[in-house]
Amino acid sequence: FVSFITFLLISILPKQDEQIGTGAAVQLDHPLPSEEKGAFVPRYEQYVTSTAGLDSLQQVHGSLHPFELMLYKKAIESGSFQAFGEKVRDKLMHNIPKILFIYLPFFTFFLWLFYDKKKWWYYEHGVFTLYYFSFLLLATLSVSLLNYLSDWIGLRWLDALISLIGIVLYIYTFLYIFIALRRVYRTSRRNTAFKVFLLFTANLFLFIALTVSALLFTIYTL
Repeated sequence: FVSFITFLLISILPKQDEQIGTGAAVQLDHPLPSEEKGAFVPRYEQYVTSTAGLDSLQQVHGSLHPFELMLYKKAIESGSFQAFGEKVRDKLMHNIPKILFIYLPFFTFFLWLFYDKKKWWYYEHGVFTLYYFSFLLLATLSVSLLNYLSDWIGLRWLDALISLIGIVLYIYTFLYIFIALRRVYRTSRRNTAFKVFLLFTANLFLFIALTVSALLFTIYTL
């Protein structure tokens, strides 16, 4: 329920105009000399306005990696790299709840590995995981609402105050897991700190892998 409310509110909040991408993306998305849409290909040093034209250039030069070629084609089909980036962002936002539900059993599994299996059943770790992620979602929603309020009001002192509240809230999310594990599993501070370190290390790699996989899946399916 918390997941539904969080992603629903985040999705319906008005988005600020953002410039998609920096660095290479700026170079790739030069303004076209006319109203025609397309993408600038630095290796060919020219604008390409159709996938057929891109295929022709690729047959002559053959300098683009297949993944690069796919990205350029999707950007051309979308009208520009900025439009393509917005599509990826929106689709990824819709996929985040699915990623979260895939992620929960893995987080539970790590808890099961780190604690006494005779004392704690797997489903009991699952209950802890649901409560912990509900807290994280509520924290995320709170920060999003505060940022929206700050942008809507537009006062500098209020921006600074809300930014400070957001920083404190994010710091507390790291302390929360330590407090929660120690209270639920009744372990010492040192033991709990060590297991928090192991938990974050294991989940960092898993989270990166799932995020990259979700991003690639989103790009391929657009």
